[in-house]
Amino acid sequence: MSKEGARKTGEQKTGEQQKQRRKPSTSVIEKVDRIHSQDELRIYRSLFVGMEQGVIVYDAEGRPVMANPVAAQILGIPMEQLMQRTPSDPAWRMLQEDGTPFPVDALPVVRSLRSGQLQAGIVVGVLNPKEKAYRWLLMNVIPSHPSRATRPDFVLMVFHDCTNEHQHLDILRSSEAQARSRLEELEAIFEVIADHVSVYDCNMHILHMGRVLREALELPEENLPESLDILVKDQSRILDEHGEPLPRDQWPTARILRGEVLKDANAVDIVVQRAEKHDVRFSITGAPLFDQYGHITGAVTISMDVTRRRMLEQRTQNALHAILSMAEAMVEERHDTGSLIAAFSEGENAESVDMVRRRLAEIPYHLLDCERVALLLLDPEAQTLEPMIIVGASPEQELQWRNRMQDITLHDIVMGNEALLKQLYQGEVIGLRPGASALKGSSLYRVVSPIMQGKQLIGLLVIGYATLKVRLEPDDLSIIQGIGRLAALLIAREKAQQERDQALQALRDANEELERLNRMKSNFVSIVSHEFRTALTGIQGFSEIMRDSELSAMEVKEYAADIHADARRLVRMINNMLDLDRLESGRLRLNLGWLDLNAIIIEVVNRLRQSAPKHHIRLRLAKALPIILGDRDKLTQVVVNLLNNAIKYSPGGGEIVIGSILEGSMIHVYVKDNGLGIPDDELERIFERYTRVETMGTRFIQGTGLGLPIVKEIVQLHGGEVWAESAVGEGSVFHFTVRYGPKSV
Repeated sequence: MSKEGARKTGEQKTGEQQKQRRKPSTSVIEKVDRIHSQDELRIYRSLFVGMEQGVIVYDAEGRPVMANPVAAQILGIPMEQLMQRTPSDPAWRMLQEDGTPFPVDALPVVRSLRSGQLQAGIVVGVLNPKEKAYRWLLMNVIPSHPSRATRPDFVLMVFHDCTNEHQHLDILRSSEAQARSRLEELEAIFEVIADHVSVYDCNMHILHMGRVLREALELPEENLPESLDILVKDQSRILDEHGEPLPRDQWPTARILRGEVLKDANAVDIVVQRAEKHDVRFSITGAPLFDQYGHITGAVTISMDVTRRRMLEQRTQNALHAILSMAEAMVEERHDTGSLIAAFSEGENAESVDMVRRRLAEIPYHLLDCERVALLLLDPEAQTLEPMIIVGASPEQELQWRNRMQDITLHDIVMGNEALLKQLYQGEVIGLRPGASALKGSSLYRVVSPIMQGKQLIGLLVIGYATLKVRLEPDDLSIIQGIGRLAALLIAREKAQQERDQALQALRDANEELERLNRMKSNFVSIVSHEFRTALTGIQGFSEIMRDSELSAMEVKEYAADIHADARRLVRMINNMLDLDRLESGRLRLNLGWLDLNAIIIEVVNRLRQSAPKHHIRLRLAKALPIILGDRDKLTQVVVNLLNNAIKYSPGGGEIVIGSILEGSMIHVYVKDNGLGIPDDELERIFERYTRVETMGTRFIQGTGLGLPIVKEIVQLHGGEVWAESAVGEGSVFHFTVRYGPKSV
């Protein structure tokens, strides 16, 4: 076969497929075929009113018998004029897709009335007199045949506005899918409506009752009662939303027959009582049916089962009430300062603490239809459980519960079941049947939810049920897990209150801290004085030897080098004190410029390698760091101070690593040594002014304690942070970061 022949064959198949897709499903046509009587037309008129597409129904003579407001809006003419126009009325101005006038005989409605065939996916241009412009409509016309006659007794035209589409080809392709989807939606609507719609005449006689309402009232499909009055002999079977008997004149059907339209906010909730079954709650919407003279001839209602929805709404209200009660209890507390365990053991603020816990436990108690709820606090070291609160028990039962919980462990809760224990540590909810736990009491089934703080298990939420048949819905599990998180927050809050008390104690110790600072300054003055005397003594001694002794050139050189080293020590100490003074007074200013931090590190390392032959300094620098805006001299001072510290506190030599890393908008630099290390309790103080770590190993190492405070201040001026990690005997890692970019400083 030639390429041209293959192409034509493909186009024919595509055209056939498109035509096939445009056809609505047979089930929809069959449903439309069932609309024969005027009563049915009135019913479906109320359904078509809410459709987004335009709908017009024509009888066998082409006269319009029904149209929805959307049709009149799209066509741009009043409803009265629309109901007087036949498809062949010369007032219509219609175009074909190519822009030529649409022949009357080719109009979709005319062709469907004559042939009795479905007309689907036809684009027609119709002049809108209001806009004085053509609107392009995609039309589908469905014929209805009485008893499968040749000619239809009426046709249903459904159309929507496709004027705003950019290309007609795209319109056709997309509209095919839309039409097919809409027809499927209509089919689904017809299926659903059939189950929910009920129809009554003006005397409340039942003409049709939907399956959902019929099953709720426990009625057989055949032989329905003649009227609602006969059906509801005992008014207690139909209740209002508050559970009170609903008077007959307030029944939704009675209100509709008086002319009310029940929809949206006016929808009516009723409760249908069923013998030996759960009550069912319905939301009833509907509207009256009118004859051609505007007289009410009946009512159509839609009954939606909202039992589950209303139950969830009630749960939400109960949860909100319980949370607000808990919040009020927390606000009313005045002197709650003890920890959770201390509150029970010491009796401090037990009443206020107990109130908050009880309000928290009442949330799942009211929401989950359970028998009891208990909160247990876990001691992570002893693995014992401390009773916090129980809800749903009498005072005597609560006392017994607290006694039984003495010295009970987490392993006892799961009877040593390692699999269940692992689930709890992983934050999973577990279920326990009788005999599977050391917990005693009347509950036949228990749900245990872990209370987690991060990844740490800190307590248990135990929910007891009076039946073995417990089915937890996803919403129930969400509630249980949410209460677990609230309990974790409550425990964290109590710990925070304890920390608050410690802070108050710290304020009372403020005078002692000031005294300590004064002592530190005094010690600093002593250290600096000693350092100055040492350096000056060296300079004086070496210079006197050079003055009074006959020395060789080599000896003079050695003494001069010693004098030079002591002089540099003095200059460095003086510069450090001046820098610290400027930093404290806020007078230190940065001389900003663009610089390469890697280049500074390499320059400092090359300089210090000559003065530290016992140390192997290794570089681990990031490739191509961005240029930053900073003070070159001050950042050089930071690197020098950190490397000098690493060399000084590694007296035995060894490897020193300095590296750089790009982390987001920050450049991270670290210096790692294998030296003496710093005790944990000193790590927070090493960056404080006038602080030196005094240990047996550091006692004879020279230094004033100014280097690290200066490093901290310079780094902070560059928008970064500085910190250290260390272990005694294993070495230290000092870190600092600086920001890069136009806003780096």
